[in-house]
Amino acid sequence: MKQTIAPAEGESPDLFSWRGLVGAAVGFAAANLFCSIATTLGNFASAVMLTPLEYGSVQTAFLLINYLWMLSLGVLQGFTQEYPMQLGAGRTEESNALARGAHSFMRLAAMAGMGCGVLQIVIFGWRGGSPLLLFAAAAHVVVVGAEFMNGIHVGTLTGRQKFAVLARAKVVMGVLTLVMLLTVYLWRGVGQGLRFAAASLGYWLMVRAASREVLGGRLDWRAIAGLMRKGAPILICSYMIGVLMVADRTAVAIGLGAEAVG
Repeated sequence: MKQTIAPAEGESPDLFSWRGLVGAAVGFAAANLFCSIATTLGNFASAVMLTPLEYGSVQTAFLLINYLWMLSLGVLQGFTQEYPMQLGAGRTEESNALARGAHSFMRLAAMAGMGCGVLQIVIFGWRGGSPLLLFAAAAHVVVVGAEFMNGIHVGTLTGRQKFAVLARAKVVMGVLTLVMLLTVYLWRGVGQGLRFAAASLGYWLMVRAASREVLGGRLDWRAIAGLMRKGAPILICSYMIGVLMVADRTAVAIGLGAEAVG
């Protein structure tokens, strides 16, 4: 007897056979691999085309996003844990309400993150930052807004097992990463900022269109608090792992000097 997985209410049944799931997983993995290779090649090519000062200025402006994820307060991590469980249990109304609330919260977090990005521009300008640094910081604001929403859209689509959509979005992101190298060639550091922004926005447009059914809705602070309790420990652990990953190099730099790090 053929073994299948029953789709949740309102979901397309075509991906819920074992053959469909395996095919979707392979396609998604291949798209992720393509995007990773494209990103690596794009970063290498841009590093060759730009001077160290130009490349470093753009990278400096984009450092802040790594810390702005704390503004999610673990809601995104909690959502990616709880949402698939609600769908799997057949609680369609509850899962949709949870998704709408999480999307609304992440919009607030995205606006807060973009506000921090604007503050970074002000600080750079006050401290006499170069025009390239200021432009890169402005591009960073766009990327922050897109990436915050990308996170919650991807969580929604993954829970609904819409891997084909995610695969197409990854391919688009990879293609944009490579195509936008033309802007790096033409406008150097400014083009690098545009390249990052275009890749994030292209991905956002793809995943947003596919999860539009859960856009909007009111915030259920009780549900949000529950997501925070589930996700905050995961968020904290991810930052702790990041600290541990650079601890050895930091110790070498402190003990032997920056030159010893390489």
